[in-house]
Amino acid sequence: MENNFVITLIIAMGIPSLVASLGIWYLKKLIEKMEHKREKKEKDLCNFQISILKNTFAAMTLSEETIKAIRDKKTNGTVDKALEYANTVKKEQKEFMLKMGIENIYS
Repeated sequence: MENNFVITLIIAMGIPSLVASLGIWYLKKLIEKMEHKREKKEKDLCNFQISILKNTFAAMTLSEETIKAIRDKKTNGTVDKALEYANTVKKEQKEFMLKMGIENIYS
């Protein structure tokens, strides 16, 4: 009789512990997944801001070279180089934005 009581007591104490442990494990995994997504979003946001800065600098460079060419009435190839740089940065930014858009659709 006493043996059955001990077994019943162990089972009665073990089931809630098991349920609580599984709940905590699940919450831990959920938090880790959310943390990973947050870190990825922060990294993507940083890369996006860098892309915007590059684009701004490219536009400023192109503007400066255009103004100099108009002022001096000659280009010496600097406007072409600035335009090429602006197009390169624009292409990089477009590729980045497409990549982020596709990742957001499928994640």
